[in-house]
Amino acid sequence: MTLQECYGLLEGDYNDVKKRLLSDQRITKFAVKFLNDGSFEGIVNSIISNEYQKAFSFAHTLKGISQTLGFTKLSNSAAAMDALRRGNNVLAQFLLPQLAESYTQTTKALQCYQNGKTSLCLNKYQRMY
Repeated sequence: MTLQECYGLLEGDYNDVKKRLLSDQRITKFAVKFLNDGSFEGIVNSIISNEYQKAFSFAHTLKGISQTLGFTKLSNSAAAMDALRRGNNVLAQFLLPQLAESYTQTTKALQCYQNGKTSLCLNKYQRMY
C-alpha cells in the first residue's frame, strides 16, 4: 500500500499534508507516531469520568494533530466535539461513536500502511467500512 492509498482509506488529504511536510518520509514519520498518541483514549476516559473540560482539551489536541497530518475525517469528527467547550455534554456523548469510528478508520489504515500490508489488508479493511 502506498502512503497516498493509506490517506485514501482514512479519508485524509494527502496533497495538503504533502505541501506542509514535503516528503513521504516525513509524513510517514509523524503519521506512524500518531498511533501512540493518547488523545482519543483521553477523551473517552474523561467523558466516562464526567471530566468534560479535560475531554475538551484532549479533543482539541486530537483535532490539531489530525489537521496537521491531513486526517480530514478524523479532524472533522474531533472538531464536532467542540460541543464540550459550550457545555453541551449530552451532544458530545452522542457524537462520541462517530469520533470512535473515524479514529478506528484512521488507525487501521495507518497500521496497514505501517505493517506493509497491501492488497490483503486493503481488501479486509474495505469490507469493514
